[in-house]
Amino acid sequence: MSAMLQQTLQTLLAHRLRSSLAVIAIVWGIVSVLVLVALGEGFYQVNTKSFSILMSDTQSVYQGMTSKPWQGLPARRAIKISETEMRQLEHQSAVKKTIGNLRKLGSNSDRYAWSQFTRLRPGC
Repeated sequence: MSAMLQQTLQTLLAHRLRSSLAVIAIVWGIVSVLVLVALGEGFYQVNTKSFSILMSDTQSVYQGMTSKPWQGLPARRAIKISETEMRQLEHQSAVKKTIGNLRKLGSNSDRYAWSQFTRLRPGC
């Protein structure tokens, strides 16, 4: 057994460049696999968190304009949500929680959008 180790050590020392390049290639391959696995896991976690809102019982409402007519109302009518309307929604039996967010549309605009996130009660 010691003769085999001695021969291996002599071969490694005789071919230093080849041995060091082989070690570098092995390390590079292991690091590459670890980085790819870590990136894949990171993307998975971020996408799972991002898509969880689509799979939950949350609805988003934004101010804007309609694109189609509905029940006799014209197309391109303005939809405005006031804070009082949002507070009234909280008292509905199907609504568990509402979260409002007022944000400015554009840097030079005086228009604001009220984003509303409504959490529905299970079974409603």
